Amino acid sequence: MTPIEYNYKIYNKELLAIVRAFEEWRLELAGVADTVEAKFLEEFDFKVKYRPRK
Repeated sequence: MTPIEYNYKIYNKELLAIVRAFEEWRLELAGVADTVEAKFLEEFDFKVKYRPRK
């Protein structure tokens, strides 16, 4: 993480981790190496849900 990213709130760090994971595994997750989307995350079928701690 960059020095600025260390100052992110935890939920932004969690989203950053998701984005970085998708970037790292892009070819395996998308399944097509030559497909380019206008919005990076539109390539993936996922939902982000908030889970409050108990």
